[in-house]
Parts: sequence; structure tokens; C-alpha cells
Amino acid sequence: MIILDCEVYRDYFLCLMRNLKDDSIRAFEIYEGAEFERERLINIMGKYLTGGFNSLHYDLPIIAVALREGNTQAIFRASKQIIELRRRPSEIIAVPRAWDHIDIKEVAPGVMIGLKQYGGRMHTRTLQDLPYDPDMPITPEMRVKLRTYCENDLQMTAELFNKLEAQVELRKAMSKQYKVDLRSKSDAQIAEAVLIHEIQIATKNTVIRPAIDDTPSKYRCPDWLDFQTPTLQALKRDVLEADFSVDGNGRLLMPKELDGRSVDIGHSTYRLGIGGLHSSESCVSHYATKDRKLIDVDMTSYYPFIILGQRLYPPQCGPGFLKVYKSIVDRRIEAKKAKDTVTADSLKITINGSFGKLGSSYSKLYAPDLFKQVTITGQLALLMLIEALELKGVEVVSGNTDGIVTYPYVAQLDTLREVVKWFEAKSSYQAEETHYRSIHNRDVNSYIAVKLDGSTKGKGFFAEPGLQKNPQNNIIQKSIARHLATGEPLDALVRQGEITDYLTIRNVTGGGQWRGKYLGKTVRWYWSTDGDAIHYIKNGNKVATSDGSKPVMTLRDKLPADLDMDRYVRAANEALQGLGVW
Repeated sequence: MIILDCEVYRDYFLCLMRNLKDDSIRAFEIYEGAEFERERLINIMGKYLTGGFNSLHYDLPIIAVALREGNTQAIFRASKQIIELRRRPSEIIAVPRAWDHIDIKEVAPGVMIGLKQYGGRMHTRTLQDLPYDPDMPITPEMRVKLRTYCENDLQMTAELFNKLEAQVELRKAMSKQYKVDLRSKSDAQIAEAVLIHEIQIATKNTVIRPAIDDTPSKYRCPDWLDFQTPTLQALKRDVLEADFSVDGNGRLLMPKELDGRSVDIGHSTYRLGIGGLHSSESCVSHYATKDRKLIDVDMTSYYPFIILGQRLYPPQCGPGFLKVYKSIVDRRIEAKKAKDTVTADSLKITINGSFGKLGSSYSKLYAPDLFKQVTITGQLALLMLIEALELKGVEVVSGNTDGIVTYPYVAQLDTLREVVKWFEAKSSYQAEETHYRSIHNRDVNSYIAVKLDGSTKGKGFFAEPGLQKNPQNNIIQKSIARHLATGEPLDALVRQGEITDYLTIRNVTGGGQWRGKYLGKTVRWYWSTDGDAIHYIKNGNKVATSDGSKPVMTLRDKLPADLDMDRYVRAANEALQGLGVW
């Protein structure tokens, strides 16, 4: 693969390419007095697989304009139309279909995340903003700096492709299987493309994206879903009487009388929301002992089984949707049994990724009524299970979108499993158990659980670092997880990290500065004994948690001498206390 990136100015065009096989770099430039290697660029684009970041929507059309026009003014004009006027590239120029290309932007997790932020999350060596305003005239000396900047962007793009190698290979396999190019699509986009493709083949009808309908609708409760206590029976009546509607963008809204509605069951409080059920625990820890167990009861493929159980389908797809959807679910189950990982993973993407599209008015799968039926049924069903357990004396200490955490006495294990089997028989859903040694909640959105084998699972602040979130003093989460799993002293663990463990990455709108020096729109720092706050350039406000920081826009191999280790130790101890650890 050849990674590419373009820089565009009024009097300068640069297309830089890096061959991942040998790391060789080639530059194609247009400026006064330069010879543009047009034929060679045409040859590369037509012969090789290329890749980029946001390249389908920018770099490829810009290269097409460069090849057609061959002058910087036309290229600059096209760039302005794409970036500032938000014109679709297809309105400007047709990119040759023969160009074989993968855009990694949608494959990477997250929404509206730029390349620099991903670079920070991957701990790329150098984070650097575009050195010159696009309207500036470019001198020969400035061209050298632009090439260096562009090479750094290519490095980040190459690192991102390496990080997502498994996802790209899976997309290649799915593209071959479905004869649809899925290589540059997100999980949700793949789900829509695959489902629509199979539905249209099965029904021989074209699926058209529906218009937004703002007519209020009611929730339809499955016959088997019922409650035993007056409080939850009243909640069910209120849900059935409520009017559900969508906003101007077609997004489903939770009725005001239900949004954030709380209900107390046993020692816990649960809240409804359009995205799912959540309990309200905070600053609390629970431990398994010889007398009590901590068991996570998780619903297997919860939303897919709700869809199939209630025979829910987008009206524009017709009942044929269910046949296709069930075949995908069944095929995944068979693939897992056969240990066919590629098929199982590809079908998992289709199953899980499709749900979000039901709530998106931009999707051909858009069906807010179906979205409502799934999320509300999911919440009420979990409450039904929680109620039944608590009535039998089995304590439930936590609940989320598709599962609960129970805290039974050993003598109650048979009761727990009898209630779960009763629920499975009633609902046709399937549950699976995971045993924990302990679970520690900072709040409803942040927790860490220790499994029997000593491994840990975290959410929110305690989630594993990676492409999904910006690093924020990861040494704190890492040390707490190991301390809870092994009992090793927390203070000593905090002092054993590498430089990347102590960094914070933050996107700073408009750019940040430190002691008067411009840093960029994505900033990276550590806490220092000789530090200062980072400030927003646009208004002078302080960037959150940056007090006493020192920027590190280029990574060092060793820990800096001024790293404020004591501050990290204090922060880790405060975070541990916030988990209610005893």
C-alpha cells in the first residue's frame, strides 16, 4: 500500500506518498518553475493500492483536479470549495473509478476525530499543526517545512493503518464475500450496506430512505413483559400512555415524563433513558467472599433477539428484513461454533452496527419506532428480571444497557439461576454469567471490575487506553487496576510507568499556548514541578487539568527530570478513594 497526503496553497501543491513496503517517500509538487510529474502520478494512482485519512473526501478529488488542471490556482479553488463551502467532491470532479483506495477515517473508532488526535492516542512521536496559513504565499524554505510536516502526517496515517490492520483485513474479506466495497466504511456503515444489499437481493425491491415522520407514537409492550409490584406496574402504565416523538432531525426523544425517570428496587435506583437503563451507584465497592458471590448476568445479543422476538422491521424494508436479519444471526452462531473467526466477526459487525442506523434519519434503515421498541423493551425487561430477583432476596447491585451485576449469598445461587431460567423462558432471551472477585464504581459511567483470573474490565475513566479515547494520566487507571487485582502498593505502581503513561491529550478548539508559545489544536502534556497552565488562544481560558503542566509535543524516550511524580501519586490515591475501596 502507498499512503498519501496533500497540502494545498495558492501557489503551491504537494502530494506526498509513502510506500509501506520499503518506507520510501516520493513527492509530487506544483509551483512556479517546477516540473510536475503528471504521468508518473497517473501511473501510481492507477496501478497501486493507496490509502489515506479523510482521503476519499479530500485528497483523491484534489489529486484528480491536479491531474486535470495542472495549476495551483485551480487546485486551491477546489480545496476551498471542499473545506469552506462544504461542497461535495463529486460536484467538483469525478474521481476515476479505477483508483483502488482505502480511507482509514471511518474504520477508526470515534466521530469527528482528526488525525492529530489519533496520533496523540497512539503516542506518535511528534504532534504538529499545519505550519502556515493556507492563504500565505510559499517560499522555497517554507516548502521544506511543509514536506516535513506532511511526512509526519504520513507517519501518523501509517501508524493508524497498522493499528487497524485486523479491521482492514476483515473489511477486505467482507468486500469479497458481499461483492461491495466495504474497506473504507465504519461498522455501522458496513451493517447498513450489507443488510440493504441482502434485503434487496432477497426481496428484489429497492430500499429507499424514508422521510422523517414527526407523528407521535405509542410503545407496544410484549405480552410476556409484566411486573409484580405496584411501583413497576405504574411505571409500565406510564410508558404505555406516553407519546414518543422525534425532533427536527428525526432523532427519537424520550417523553419528558419518562426521561431520567427513576425507580427504586431493593437497595438500588435505576433510571430510564433513550439509550438504555442505568443504575445510580457511586463511590462503592463490592467484594466476593466465601459466603457471597459477584455475578454479572449479561444478555447475549440482546437487541438482535428483541428485534427477532417482536418481529420488528423497518417499514421500507418489509418483512423480508427479518428473514435476512435472522439468517445473519444464525450464521454468526454457527460460525462461532465452527471457530470461523473471520465470518463470525464480520457478521457481528453487521448485527451490532445496524442498531444505531435505526435511529439515524440519514440511513436507509431509519426506523425510529423500531428503535423505540428495542430500547424500551430492553429496559423494561431488565427491570422485570431485577424485580424478580429482589423479590426472591437476591441483591442486584448494578444494571446497565444489556446486563446486571448480582450479589447473591452462596445459598442463593440456585435461586438466582432459577429466576434467570424463568426469565429466559418468558422472554426467549439468553443470559450468560461472568464471575468477579470485586467491582468498584466511581459513578454510573466509570467502574472497574476484577475477574476471577485477575484480569480487569473498566469503563469510562477506567477503560483501557486505545484509539477510543484520549489518554488522561493512564498511569492512574493502570496502577489502580493492578493494585485491585494483585494488592501491590499503589504508590510504588504509580512510580513504575513509562513517559506515555503520564501524558494527557486534549483537543483545544482554536489552538492552545503555553508561556506564550503556540502548541496546536491537539496538545499533549505531563504534570511538571516546573509547569504552567495551557490556555486557549481564542479567549485566554485555561485548558482543563493543565495546571502545572509542561507540553511534550515531541516525545522523549526517558522520563523527564521535572515529572511531578508526587502529584500523580496523590491523584491515584484520590481516584482510589472515589471507588469506595475498603
